[in-house]
Amino acid sequence: MKECGEDVRSLFELWDRLRGDRCCPERSDVDVLDLKPWLGRLILYDVRHDPLEIRYRLIGSVICDTYGADFTGESIREKSYSKNFDASWNNLSSIATRNCFRYRNDANAVNATGKDAGERLFLPFCQGDMVNIIMAYIQRPADYRVEQRRRGTFADRSGSQ
Repeated sequence: MKECGEDVRSLFELWDRLRGDRCCPERSDVDVLDLKPWLGRLILYDVRHDPLEIRYRLIGSVICDTYGADFTGESIREKSYSKNFDASWNNLSSIATRNCFRYRNDANAVNATGKDAGERLFLPFCQGDMVNIIMAYIQRPADYRVEQRRRGTFADRSGSQ
């Protein structure tokens, strides 16, 4: 986590402090007011097991503005902000089943539009020993926007536009 930006580091340090000696904190350990600096760029996913199901619980306003869509309440199997659903599913299901956090820094890479893709931090929260929430923080460059022709429709996996 040495190479990450200050916002990402601060959120990770909060999560790390909340978990203490456990593999991850419980949802009840966090006060939503503590998340205020990050709210616009957060996605909370509800996780259910047997069979594994992941749904959008809350999506920050910056994420909705960037992608032109709000998928709150939808299953990620039906709607996804990622162009690569399989990679996104594998990432989230791995976090959900292994109780591990994940960090990705694409600051030196470019996305399909030629813009820097930024940083992503995925933090699990447990109930007992099972992950029941994944919190994702998406830090994109200020000028990052999904192309208008793709906004709100490119990720619809349900067949409806």
